[in-house]
Amino acid sequence: MNNKDPLTEQIEKIAHLIGVYKACSSDPQTLDKEHLILLSIKALLDCKDTPTWLKSPTGYMLYINPAYSNKYNIDPEKYAGAKDEDVWGKELSQVFREYDKQAMDAGKTIFAEEEVEGNIIKVKKWPVYIEGKLIGVAGEVL
Repeated sequence: MNNKDPLTEQIEKIAHLIGVYKACSSDPQTLDKEHLILLSIKALLDCKDTPTWLKSPTGYMLYINPAYSNKYNIDPEKYAGAKDEDVWGKELSQVFREYDKQAMDAGKTIFAEEEVEGNIIKVKKWPVYIEGKLIGVAGEVL
């Protein structure tokens, strides 16, 4: 029986990925800082039991967590690198994008309501920075 909390499980997965990365690296003593940060972000998103995602500033999906994939029956591999329009259609993606831009422009968390699959959902969106540089916008269904 597994008694580990989800965060511990994700940290162990990251540790394993780092080990694999180092083993495959030409210099196993170093780990690309950006790669480590992105693995950490993935671990944090995966711990959420609500649909959560990360998009680039230009609207390309970088990552969806398992809760998002399961709720909306979307293959994360197919969504990665795609825009919302490719998955949700033009009209809905324009609404998503407007709130993404509001969060990035405000430089802080915003709350919004969006209609998805006939249901009004409450979402939280926030800009994501690495060392002061905007890397995208994250969001979570509340």
